[in-house]
Amino acid sequence: MTGDKLLDCREMFRHACDFFYCANLCKTFWQEDDKDLRPRVVSEAVNLAFACEIFLKTLLLFNDVKYKRKHRLEDLFNELPQKYKTEIENRCLLEYGTLHDSFGFSLLSNISDAFEKWRYCYEYNNLQLRIGFLYIFANALRDICEQELFGFPWHEYMGE
Repeated sequence: MTGDKLLDCREMFRHACDFFYCANLCKTFWQEDDKDLRPRVVSEAVNLAFACEIFLKTLLLFNDVKYKRKHRLEDLFNELPQKYKTEIENRCLLEYGTLHDSFGFSLLSNISDAFEKWRYCYEYNNLQLRIGFLYIFANALRDICEQELFGFPWHEYMGE
């Protein structure tokens, strides 16, 4: 860390974007007709969940919120200022339609431990992940970080 909060947040954001990019590569690298999608899903889930973690920690640092070294997305989300929580929920509702499935299961709870569990998926039986919701959550976080850190979309900042 440099001590310049905005510079540090932008560097964290770039790292999160790199992990997000890797997750997208995993998604497109293997074909849907592959017999074993497990390698794709594991690497995709780990990279995507870690991107979300860094996006969340970027927003926390940007707002001078102290956080402990942890990976649980739900815990980090709960530490955000309310304006971000509301905006993230609204974006997820718009894209996914709900934050709970028909049984009342929280989708955020489902993805919360993805980084920790999917890195060691061989230690678990029957892991399940709502990867579509994880992408929607990641997109919402990235969009909010872009707006806060740059005031305009990332692709404009990069000159793409």
